[in-house]
Amino acid sequence: MCACSNKIEGSLEVDGEPFVVESCKSGQHNGFVGVDFLDAKGRRLRLAMTPSGAPNIILFAGESVGVEFGACGSLSVERQNSTINDITNVRGTTQIACKGDGLQITGSVTFENCHSRCG
Repeated sequence: MCACSNKIEGSLEVDGEPFVVESCKSGQHNGFVGVDFLDAKGRRLRLAMTPSGAPNIILFAGESVGVEFGACGSLSVERQNSTINDITNVRGTTQIACKGDGLQITGSVTFENCHSRCG
């Protein structure tokens, strides 16, 4: 059982269809600064901070290789004081307006308590 749960507010759309963020994971789990948003359809939206400070947006939709949109949004992410499974929780905000590879992603989300999977 986890000591804290994700807090996610806002909305995202992929090609006009809702991408309902059901959970989030700290990028530390996969070796990057940022966050992964996951939905019930098995899709993952990765927001990875680049060395220049811009977020790289990547959509994984059931494939092991994602569609990379590049820096087409904003991301503010900060470490929280708590950890779960040796992963530090993160919180922040994002605004996304991406087009590429025949897809469009738009929306904004505020998130906190994003960590690794529990267990």
